Amino acid sequence: MSVDKFGRPSGAVDKFGRPASDGGGPSLTYMNNHFLRRDGLNSATNPINMGGHTLIDLRKPVNPHDSATKNYVDVNLGGGESKVDKSGDTMTGDLNMGGNHVTNLAEGVSDDQAVPLSQVNKMLNTAVGVAIRESIHYTDEEAVKKSGDTMTGNLMLSNGSRKIGQEDLANGQSFQISMGTIFNRIFCEHFPDDPNKETPVTVWGSDGFKVQVGGTDVIRIGSNDNTNIDVHNNKITNIAEPTNTQDATTKAYVDSRKPVVAVWAEENGPITSRIIRGSLASTAGTQIPSNMNVLIVKNGVVEPNYSITKDLGMRSGTVTFSTPLELSEGDRINFKSNSSNSLVTGSIVSVLIELDL
Repeated sequence: MSVDKFGRPSGAVDKFGRPASDGGGPSLTYMNNHFLRRDGLNSATNPINMGGHTLIDLRKPVNPHDSATKNYVDVNLGGGESKVDKSGDTMTGDLNMGGNHVTNLAEGVSDDQAVPLSQVNKMLNTAVGVAIRESIHYTDEEAVKKSGDTMTGNLMLSNGSRKIGQEDLANGQSFQISMGTIFNRIFCEHFPDDPNKETPVTVWGSDGFKVQVGGTDVIRIGSNDNTNIDVHNNKITNIAEPTNTQDATTKAYVDSRKPVVAVWAEENGPITSRIIRGSLASTAGTQIPSNMNVLIVKNGVVEPNYSITKDLGMRSGTVTFSTPLELSEGDRINFKSNSSNSLVTGSIVSVLIELDL
């Protein structure tokens, strides 16, 4: 049987579309070699061009080279609404990492964001982190126990108003903060029920105490060999006026009791002076029947040319020195007697000092 250009029989066919028996149609071998069977008993020998048409109603692929449906690709290879988009997406269920890591995380800035391990470690180095350690059940070696523990690193308090210490000591209890050794500590013992017991806060230091401002020593209180207070040539200001003999006094109090000359000298610099005259007199009710003589002593050295004498039978004697004895501020003046002790006890000596003001 002859066929047209599309391979369709051009002769008579039966009701099933097969060549009529009375025709001379193509053989089965010819058909298998030139046409793709619907029952799948032969294979295509070259690519099939669908010309923009669709293959529909495919079954789910089983073998690696089976054709796949759009639904299969969407479900299994990340297409469609059921997969996470790499450019950003929102999960609608849990994501099980199967024991794998999520890497290259940025630091979290809100409560619902994942954070890297480095950010967690920084948090755990703060006071807040200590509470976190306890709440997530760290091991005894890692967590600080509320019942008491020893730190192996720094304990830093985060920014804000904070308080550390104890405010509910019972009667007879104490609180202390040790600093390095048992001899360096701040200590307080509490006896509110016993008014006869003092409870000051005591600061103990094995080598005294030092206060610095900006790295400069301001005051040193005591050391390991004395209990002195050293203010390092600084001033102590705002002192009250003294009332008791051993009270610290002020410059104003001292100046109010100085001679005018002394105050003038302190305010105007060193002054010079000289002794120009000396006097020696008897203090007895009657004249002492003897000569009396004293010498001026300057800074522990006898000045032989400066002798003061009361002659026999005279109640007093005065001498004006031909050359005044020069003095400087701070010089010490005393007198040496050349008379008997009994005469000295009944006499008085004085000098007239001229100042250069």
